[in-house]
Amino acid sequence: MFRHSGMPLRVVAEFGHWRRVEDQDGAGGWVHYAPLSGVRTAIVQKDMIELKSRADDQSSTVARAEAGAIVRLHECNTDWCRASGGGEKGWVRKTDIWGVDADEIRDRRLFNPLKRPPMKRAGNIPALLSSTTCPPYSVPTSASLDAGARSHW
Repeated sequence: MFRHSGMPLRVVAEFGHWRRVEDQDGAGGWVHYAPLSGVRTAIVQKDMIELKSRADDQSSTVARAEAGAIVRLHECNTDWCRASGGGEKGWVRKTDIWGVDADEIRDRRLFNPLKRPPMKRAGNIPALLSSTTCPPYSVPTSASLDAGARSHW
């Protein structure tokens, strides 16, 4: 069960209003789409990663994050993502977090605060959903995948 608000989940299948989701460990199940959010988040994979002032290893460290911390994603370039959490904001290496694909680019100039943030996608790059408080759900009895269904964040 996914009960932690903000947890990033990968959507691996869709059936009507239902989404089959997986967490970073591959655990998952079917949930109704209503408790899912379009807010992009990620989980810190390594202990005490440094949030940098710029997307550069040589830039100053503005904060540190523990393994398991959930951060909100902002823009991402080829190697780094701007993330925030605990009142701090900085750049983290994509390899230090789970919740964004290695080749995914997120351009902050495309964000519209009144709408779900659009993403620049290269090929079939998935979108990310975050869970809100999710009660347990059961698999719909007639669950089957559409022929065109694809995995996404």
